[in-house]
Amino acid sequence: MISMGRIVGRPKFQRIVKGMNLEEEGYVFPSALSFDETGKAWLDLYAPFYGSKPTSGALRIKRTGVGKADYEVHVRGVSHRWSPYKINLDDVREGNLVSLGSIAIPESKKLEYQNEKKTEER
Repeated sequence: MISMGRIVGRPKFQRIVKGMNLEEEGYVFPSALSFDETGKAWLDLYAPFYGSKPTSGALRIKRTGVGKADYEVHVRGVSHRWSPYKINLDDVREGNLVSLGSIAIPESKKLEYQNEKKTEER
């Protein structure tokens, strides 16, 4: 006989960025946004989306169009500090991440990231 578990009650699901309506505004946590070593910004479309601000460190987000990357994410005034991150291209191909454009990363930060990568490879 196979034993099976069961769910008791009705679970509540959090909305995700991908499910935002056109012109809808809300908030995401900073972990929804990543920057690669070239300064390209990436948004996780499966990150939780909140209609009201959950914490003081949340980022304001707005759906600006119907395209895959039509989002506006506000980082001004947020104290979170991002580190350059190695983007998994499988996530990009599968549509989990979309690029929102690029920012300029200072050379000193690029060197720090490159040094970290070299240390990890050893």
